[in-house]
Amino acid sequence: TWLIELINILENRIPDPQRLRAAKNVFLNALTRQGGSPNEPLPQQILAIIADLSAGEIVLLAAMYRVGGMNRYTSAHAWLCEMANETRFHREELVALHEAALMKKLLVLPRQFSDGSGITWSQRNRLTSLGVEVCEFMQRPEQEAVSL
Repeated sequence: TWLIELINILENRIPDPQRLRAAKNVFLNALTRQGGSPNEPLPQQILAIIADLSAGEIVLLAAMYRVGGMNRYTSAHAWLCEMANETRFHREELVALHEAALMKKLLVLPRQFSDGSGITWSQRNRLTSLGVEVCEFMQRPEQEAVSL
């Protein structure tokens, strides 16, 4: 169940603050979105994905979700510059490092062209539908959900 997955994250790893906050929000969102059923597979899968993300990957995902939009940038370089500022990494190379990991995990759409200079767009920046769902689960639940 997703509750066991949350406990495993806490027991098996020393979670960084970003991962811990994301896991807590997934747990709270699962209670409200899925009717609190511990047998729902989606929250469990989302928790497993989050457990595998680094703090930098979580920060980049959140920045992409927050910025959103389609066709905002003319090149991969422009996107890297914007994300370096949005994430406060201040280095395009750090963004590229986390971008590569997120593409491999199928949370971010791949680049275009053989030299990687182009980017593929979705409705939410470059997030795949799974990437959007992970971000939505990582968002802080609505105020009434917190009061449970």
